[in-house]
Amino acid sequence: MAAVAHLFSQVDLTRYFDQSAIPLINRSKPLKIEFKWDMDGKSQARLNECINYLEEENFQLALSNIDTFVNVNYKMWVGHYYRGQCLMRLGRFRDASIEFMLVTKIDPSMAEGHVALGEAYEYLTETLKAKEEFLEATRNNPKFVYAYYKMGNISLTAHDISTAVSYYKKCTKVDPKFPDAYMALGIISYFNDKKSAEALTYFDKSLQTDSTFTQAYFWRGMSYLENDKKEECLKNWNKFIIRNPRNQFVKTMRGYLYAELKNFDAAFSDFRQVLQNISVNENKFQGAQTPLDKRIDLQFASNYLVKKGYGLREEAFANLKAGFCLMIMDRDRDAMNYLQKADRMSTSPAIYLLMAIAYEHGGVHQAAFQYYTKTLQYDNDVFDAHKKRSIYLSEIKQWDAAYRDIDEMLRIQPGTPVAFKLKGQMESSRENYSEAIQLLNRYLATDSTDTEALRTRALCLSLSHQSKEANADFQRIFRAPQTEQFYASIVNDLSTLKDTLNLLYALKSFYTKFESLNAFMEISKILIAQKKYREISNEVADLRAKIKAKESASNNQYIRLDYSSAKSGLTQIEGSIAFDQLLYTDALNLFTNSVKEDPNNFESRYLRGKCYIKTGNIKKAQEDFKYLAEKEYKDAPQLYAQLSK
Repeated sequence: MAAVAHLFSQVDLTRYFDQSAIPLINRSKPLKIEFKWDMDGKSQARLNECINYLEEENFQLALSNIDTFVNVNYKMWVGHYYRGQCLMRLGRFRDASIEFMLVTKIDPSMAEGHVALGEAYEYLTETLKAKEEFLEATRNNPKFVYAYYKMGNISLTAHDISTAVSYYKKCTKVDPKFPDAYMALGIISYFNDKKSAEALTYFDKSLQTDSTFTQAYFWRGMSYLENDKKEECLKNWNKFIIRNPRNQFVKTMRGYLYAELKNFDAAFSDFRQVLQNISVNENKFQGAQTPLDKRIDLQFASNYLVKKGYGLREEAFANLKAGFCLMIMDRDRDAMNYLQKADRMSTSPAIYLLMAIAYEHGGVHQAAFQYYTKTLQYDNDVFDAHKKRSIYLSEIKQWDAAYRDIDEMLRIQPGTPVAFKLKGQMESSRENYSEAIQLLNRYLATDSTDTEALRTRALCLSLSHQSKEANADFQRIFRAPQTEQFYASIVNDLSTLKDTLNLLYALKSFYTKFESLNAFMEISKILIAQKKYREISNEVADLRAKIKAKESASNNQYIRLDYSSAKSGLTQIEGSIAFDQLLYTDALNLFTNSVKEDPNNFESRYLRGKCYIKTGNIKKAQEDFKYLAEKEYKDAPQLYAQLSK
């Protein structure tokens, strides 16, 4: 759940979604298209099944049926159109674009095909191509309102508000009964200095043209909320949810609103339904208070609260639910006030469990440990309390007690994989690598995609001199999507292990995905040490070309590197190559240029100082190391002291 700050009379929930609003103004259903059902009976049945499954959002079955249709009717554009729609909804946007391209080749005049191809390009962030397809659709059919609408969305994404407004108004002229355009105009008005009166007019117009257009109910509710008309907002969101009962986003928003209205019973019901409908596998628990960990905590707490809460006094249970809702909203201090009220009214492990979680999420770990223990004193079968206490005990190296809690976890849920993962991580911390590997093997047999478990096992394998097996784990880790922070930490692990092969692979992945200059600099050091001068020189030349392209481009779409530090870093690499080849005069010139490009590049100044020593220019070396000694950079103070004797 997203966090929310303290909210009082005025409720601002706009922080929960992208203010460009594009995800909430694009239609989720494929455009309805006209075509002749002039294929054979079996093909008709397959096509009809595909369309029905698409409507039901069973995209895999829809794809299976349309694949069979296309195999028999490859030259019919309708099959490629619907296969593209299936692939789009499965996130396979490149494959979808290929299908839509076939549609436009088979029938170049079909406006819907160009729009579908443009939408695929949108998801691939190929905006210029998308825009051209939408424009082509308007040229093929000047009355095709949806194409103008998509042009408006493209402009809105680019923050070109005036152009977006003109396209949306064009939509209302082409088709006055097109609800999407009125809603889009309302959204723009809503975010434009919160012109809620104007926004409401547009949302009303949208619903007047189509009362089933449920997204407008959500936005009209937001406008009412801006005017502090919470009950009116609630009525609109209720209408939305009646028509879209599986939409967890709006149900979550309604939960927040109920909580603000202090209707904690209704808020608890919404939050619990969301937690159940998009539940997280408890085996994904990392024990690091990640957002996913907290989600698992609250998921377990909601189920336990329902199981144990109804035995409490009514007022105590009401306070407990209020506390839970505020925990969902990341208001742990406010939650604790309600939980403490419940504690004064009743004795219950449900109260103690929620208090333990609230303390833990609030960073008060000693109190959290005490309340997990208190929970278990009243109910020794609380799986999550044993899990959390085992982690706390392992952190203070009370291993035997931690393992007893893990044994209790296995008693309550025999064979639960998360127990093997936690114990494997503990054995790794104790440097019992063989035992850790065995336990992690058991866990990974149930979930081979858990990168944290793979990482721990890879490190244990490497430290056990099982390089081949460790390499296999590292390669699997690098193939999975990772955050920038994760790459930085695993690079640190591999540097400590002096695992050059995997370190180089990790650094290259890091640089490719995040354009990290630090990663590129580390790559250069390894390649220079390996005397691979040509390889790193080619890499430097490529990056220089990208920087030059970015400097001359107006859209800044090439790389995210800072110009000065990137240029200085590349010159430093060239200087390091010259230095390694004993070309000290060339190296001096390059390091000097690097420092000019970025005076804060201390490494270039440091290397220049060493270069001066090699050329016998001790006075200049002293100047560099004196400057760096004042910055306490590396061993510059010691080097300056030696040179000054």
